[in-house]
Amino acid sequence: MTKYYKVIKETPTWGVGAILSNENSEDKNYSAIEDLWDNISLDFVVYEFKELVENSPKFFQRVYKSRTDKLVFLTKEQFKKAYKMLEA
Repeated sequence: MTKYYKVIKETPTWGVGAILSNENSEDKNYSAIEDLWDNISLDFVVYEFKELVENSPKFFQRVYKSRTDKLVFLTKEQFKKAYKMLEA
């Protein structure tokens, strides 16, 4: 299962707002889905270790990819709220 995390506190590698994904990683480490928030020039893909991302809630917040016309990443609570609104 692909997981997504949003950077919520500046890191040496990425700025606030970056979305990280483990989608294209055989070892399930994380990389940014876009280079827009890179804090350093990367000549190669830099991965954040899985344990670091998944166990650092002060820096990384789990988000979920919406299945709408526009690409949106929401927290679990936001996603549940939006889903309930669609059911009504």
